[in-house]
Amino acid sequence: LLLHLLLLLHLLLLLHLLLLLHLLLHLLLLTSSSSSTSRNCPNPIQSPTPFSLVWTGNQTEFEMKFLSPGIIYRFRVRCKTISGWSNWSKIKSFKTLSEQPEASIITIESKSENTIKVNWNEPECNGKMILTYRLYISKLGISEERMDYNFDNSNNSTNILKETKTINDFIWELKYVGLERSFIFKNLEPSTKYAIKVIAWNEIGEGDSSAYVIENTLSDRPSKMNTPILFSKTPFSVIISWKYPLSDHGSGISYYLVQMKSDDSDIWKITYNGTSLTYTQTNLIPSKDYLFKVSAVNCKGIGDESDVLIITTPPAEPISNKIFPILNLRKSNSLIIDWDDFDPRGS
Repeated sequence: LLLHLLLLLHLLLLLHLLLLLHLLLHLLLLTSSSSSTSRNCPNPIQSPTPFSLVWTGNQTEFEMKFLSPGIIYRFRVRCKTISGWSNWSKIKSFKTLSEQPEASIITIESKSENTIKVNWNEPECNGKMILTYRLYISKLGISEERMDYNFDNSNNSTNILKETKTINDFIWELKYVGLERSFIFKNLEPSTKYAIKVIAWNEIGEGDSSAYVIENTLSDRPSKMNTPILFSKTPFSVIISWKYPLSDHGSGISYYLVQMKSDDSDIWKITYNGTSLTYTQTNLIPSKDYLFKVSAVNCKGIGDESDVLIITTPPAEPISNKIFPILNLRKSNSLIIDWDDFDPRGS
């Protein structure tokens, strides 16, 4: 009989050790899952998972840690005496308090010269039902070389002034509020860097912001040219100049086009095609109006034309060295002399 009692006691101690080992392993798994930067957030719609032993002891209270917010958990308990284990209690369900949503992840689906299409996922842990998403965009600075040009009349040369300016401050602009998880940003600037982020909201409040993504729009034709400037003019020629466009939209400038027409014509003619920023137009007529406009060209195409510059050439001195007097009538006491009319040349 004593041998049987010792054997029974040994089995009970072994059972207790196995239960303690099971509890320790379960707590280690909970601690490991909680060390992750993202909350463990099971889908509350899933079927109930099997019960797991989480605690063994002689207290009547236990704190269950490392749970997920806004999730229903089921509990049951039983006790053990020297006579053995009791039946399990009735199952009770308790729900943890909700929290704000976790951060979403943004992905770029497509882009063009003026648009960027983005998608984002539903947060892995919502806490509660998502009420809305808020999508933000920030335009970042362009590291672009800007050039201004001054024409020097003394030696007919152009002075080039270079300036590089970059702005990388984040100024967030709210662009979308809603429950869709896809959006197209429109009317963006070509060859420009943008930062994008999204924030989910639920009944508790604002969730974590997503990590912002940075994307460049594609390059495009040059921007519209400024109106050309008149540097000098004579009755028969003019010199005009223009500045580098506000932006080459990421593809540089290949060359410039100058178009001209007189005020009494409807046909524009290309009179210059080149890389210089000054142009001299000759063979003009004095005291006549001429119209000029300029456009920039790169590998993407021809940019928008500048506004029209109207130039009126000054009058020229009349020509007299080709006009000769002609004897019309001769008398004893008088002569009648005729000559052709002078060319006023705009005077």
